[in-house]
Parts: sequence; C-alpha cells; structure tokens
Amino acid sequence: MTYTDLIFDLYGTLVDIHTEESAEVWEKTALYFGFYGARCTGAELKRAFEREMAARQAKAGQSYECFPDIPFEQVMDALFRKKGICTEGLGQNAAQLFRIASMEHLRLYPHVLEALAALLCRL
Repeated sequence: MTYTDLIFDLYGTLVDIHTEESAEVWEKTALYFGFYGARCTGAELKRAFEREMAARQAKAGQSYECFPDIPFEQVMDALFRKKGICTEGLGQNAAQLFRIASMEHLRLYPHVLEALAALLCRL
C-alpha cells in the first residue's frame, strides 16, 4: 500500500507546548483591549471569555464534543464587539498576544525531524 499524505496533530504529537494562563497573562491581554478602548481588568476579561466560550460550546452541542476547536481569535473578536470595538484583526492579534504571553515553552519532541524524514522517504 502506498500513502501519498500524512496528517498529524501538531500540539502534543509533534510539538511540545506548555502554556500557563495565569492572572498576569489575562491582565496583559486586558491592557491590549484597553489600548483600543475596551477597558476591563484581567479577571473581567477572563470571565467574559469563559462565558463566551461556554455559549459557543453550548451552541455547538454534540459537534463540540466531537470537534472541540472553537477558534480563540473569534472569541476574542466577539469580546471586542461586545465592548463596542469593531476594528478588523484585533481579535486575532489579541489571541496571538495571549498565546505568546502564556507560552512557557514551544519545541519539537525529540526525534520528530528524523521520524518525519523516515516517513517521507517511504512516500
């Protein structure tokens, strides 16, 4: 049998990532919101985020359990809109800032490159 495609889950399979979504990370993200007039504390932002995620998960129902990926940037964008801020790209930027601020490490697991090279040689 010949394979032409390889599909991997990135995080937890090929890439070792550890994030810590601390109060400090929420505060820094709240500062970003504040730069654009969407003033809130980190704790307020976290609660609003959790409510928005819960609402989206409930709306997705069973499909959320099967495919639990609600785009982070869309949630952040919705939080800006709820504050009356509708500038294009802020949700994506806020999501990226949050992920960068929360990231403690991001690295390939040992031997990933060698394993991928070996698999590619078999294609």
